[in-house]
Amino acid sequence: MSVKLRGKLAGLFGLNAIVWLITLISLAGLLSLTAAAWIALTPPLGAALAALISGAGLLVVAGALGYGLVRANRPAPARDEAPPPAPGPTESVLESGLRPLVGDQTLEWARRNSGLLMIGAFTAGVAIAASPTLRRGLTRVAGPVVTRKAVDTWRAFNQED
Repeated sequence: MSVKLRGKLAGLFGLNAIVWLITLISLAGLLSLTAAAWIALTPPLGAALAALISGAGLLVVAGALGYGLVRANRPAPARDEAPPPAPGPTESVLESGLRPLVGDQTLEWARRNSGLLMIGAFTAGVAIAASPTLRRGLTRVAGPVVTRKAVDTWRAFNQED
C-alpha cells in the first residue's frame, strides 16, 4: 500500500473517530441534561411524573433531530439560479491557496454549505479542546504538514526577485 493511500486512509479513519467522539459527547450531554431534569422535577412532582416529563423531553429532542436529518437529506426545490457574487480579494487568495490541497469540488461544496462548514469547524474545535488524546493525535498527524508549510512560506517570503 502506498504512503499516499495510507495517509488518506488514516485521515478518513481519524475523521470517522472525530464524528463518533462528537456523537458520544452529545449523547452523554443529552442524557446528563435529562437526568438533571429528572432530579429537579422529582421533589415537587414525584418520581413517576418526573420520569415521564424528562423522558418525553428526550423524545422531543430525538424527534427534532430526526426531523432535521430528514429535512437535510431532502432535495432542495428548484429555484432561479442567480450567479453567486464575485469573491472578494481575501476569498480569492484563500481559494487559490486551498485549491491545490482540496480540489475544485470541495471548494464548490464549501461555498454552497458555508453554514454547515462553520458548525462543523466549531464542533471539531470543541471536541479537540475537550480531548487531550485527540489533540495530541492531531498534533502528531498535522505536525509535519504545518512544518512544511511554514518552511515554504518562510522561503517564499525571504525570496528576492
